[in-house]
Amino acid sequence: MRSTLRLVALVILVAAFALGIWYVAWWTIPFIGGAWALARRSRRAPLEASIAVLVAEGALLLPALRSSTFSTLLDQLGGVFPVSGAGVVGVTLLLAFVLAYSSARVVLGMVGIVEQNPRKRRTTS
Repeated sequence: MRSTLRLVALVILVAAFALGIWYVAWWTIPFIGGAWALARRSRRAPLEASIAVLVAEGALLLPALRSSTFSTLLDQLGGVFPVSGAGVVGVTLLLAFVLAYSSARVVLGMVGIVEQNPRKRRTTS
């Protein structure tokens, strides 16, 4: 049951990233990543946010990658930057990953982490 709820929460997070990127802009990534960390307050929150944004960015880029005009754009960007068109896509995904991860880490550093499983705590006598 708990793993099902976690999966549903991650799917909602992916949808939040995708909608934020599509309708607002890329700068929603740190806000959503930070909000996720604030809500979860877990050590896993930065990694969850960064994987979710990779899935969302990939889902948004996939239809464009099939377009011939997008491949032409990537070829032209590859001429401007010292990387290939695939490198530009990779840098885009890397930027999204780093933004989500770092914003979640900053929020966790500010608010702290709540212990999720109190049974694992050791008591000293």
